[in-house]
Parts: sequence; C-alpha cells; structure tokens
Amino acid sequence: MLYVCMRAVAPSPDAATNRPQWDRVFALADSLAPARFVIDLRENTGGNGALNRYPVQQILRRPALDRPDRLFVIIGRKTFSAGQQFTNLLEAWTQATFVGEPSGQRPSQDGDHRPLVLPVSGMTVQISTIFHQAPNEFDSRAFVPPRVYTPLDSKSYRDGIDPAMVAVLSPDTTAPVMDVMARALATGDTATAERALSAARAKTVNRYRSFERDVNALGYRLAAGGASAHAIQAFRLNTRAFPRSANAFDSLGEALLGAGYRDAAIAAYRHALEVEPGFPPSAQALQRLGVR
Repeated sequence: MLYVCMRAVAPSPDAATNRPQWDRVFALADSLAPARFVIDLRENTGGNGALNRYPVQQILRRPALDRPDRLFVIIGRKTFSAGQQFTNLLEAWTQATFVGEPSGQRPSQDGDHRPLVLPVSGMTVQISTIFHQAPNEFDSRAFVPPRVYTPLDSKSYRDGIDPAMVAVLSPDTTAPVMDVMARALATGDTATAERALSAARAKTVNRYRSFERDVNALGYRLAAGGASAHAIQAFRLNTRAFPRSANAFDSLGEALLGAGYRDAAIAAYRHALEVEPGFPPSAQALQRLGVR
C-alpha cells in the first residue's frame, strides 16, 4: 500500500506549486505498483484549490491506479475548503472509493476570504469573495458522502485502531448485493432479493450508499435485457424499501406500462404524485395517457 496523508493543499517548499511533492508520490507509485493507493484528506482544511488539478491529471494518466479496488480516498468532517474541492474533483473524474465520514462542506462553496475591520467594534471578520462551483452545477448536497462509512468510535480510538484503514486493508469480499438480488429475481425469488437488500441497508458501512438508485438501475438493466417481469419485481421492491421516493414509483409505472399493465401503471404514477406533488415525469406520463 502507498499511503499519502495530505493535510493541506499547499505548495512544496521553495516552489510555486505542489507538483514536486506529487511527482515524488507518483514516481513511487510507478516503481512500486501498489495494490492500494490511499489519499487521506481527513485533516485537510484547505489551501490553494488551484493546485488540485495536477494530481487528478496524474491519476487519470495511470489506469492501473484509477480503479475502485485500488484507489481509496479517506474523507471526514475536517475535509474543508480546498480539501473539499480536491474531493469534488476526485469524485467527479476518478474511480476512487471514498472511505470515512461525510466531508465537512458542501461541494459548492464560498471562499477566498478577506479581512474586514468593523468600524465601531474594531473586530476583524473574514468575508468570502469567490463562489467555488462544484463540477456538477446542479449538486446541492450538504457534503460528499463516503461509499464505505467508517466512523471512529471510542473503543477503536482507545485501542489505536483506525476504522478507515481497516476498511481499506480488509475490503468486503462478499458478493455485491445487486448481484445477489439479480440472481434471486432471475428465479422469481423476491423474498431472498428483499432480504439481501434489507441486510445491506442495515450495515453501518452502507449508511450513505444510495441503494434506491442501485435497485432502480438494476430494474432498468433487467428491462433492457427483456426480463420485464423481473424488472417489475425489482421496481416493486424499491417502492417497498423507499416508500417516500416518487422516482421509485415512477420507474415502476414505466415498467408496468411497458409490459401492458396500463391501469397498474396509472396507479403507480398517481402514487408518485402523492409522494411528491407535481413530480414532472409522472405528471407528464399521465398526461400522455390522457389521465387526470
């Protein structure tokens, strides 16, 4: 394992950029060909965000490193400012697996503060001067979530154990839950598929994983493969697991309509609108069907 602890986005000593630091890191990576490449940003509270592009470019030039089973980024509540911006770029452009806790800031953020002395009190406050846009301009999340959630508990702290590093060094080798569900649904065993989903959702490491999106993608994959009945089962499981998701009911309605179940599809679309009034895809689908 090659472990890189990056506590600030700062230039190298006697240099205008941090390229000399990263050049040494990637030279080491090229010579060692590590099984795991870890960038630890848990203590990174910021610096110069303009220095973040170079290491991302270097990772993209190395497909052998840029793999979810090899590139790990550890984030946490102190990942902030330019550290958050580095997290944004790694999430947007690389195949990194994020481990740890949610980052400490929204992907889009105000920054580059300047001091201002208040005229009456004499107190100095810091005023942000620039809005830093996340790579996805529609990203309204409060933080970047980890795929593998590893909070530090008191027992681990007392015993000198780092849960994030344990997760990196001992990855989960069980079959992916979507594969388990797909195999179960292929035989019509919805009970096993539902149990697999419930068990995965109950795991601490999966606290921030979007299983709703994963199951939805599984349903569309089954539908594209001609298994419409199995796709409908997947979408129904999704509505039971996430009853407050308008999108889950909308996808079910689409699958039902494609299979010829018009009345059931209308009911699913209407349920989506009950969950989220005015939900555009469902409202438009009902309009196309000539239904109020």
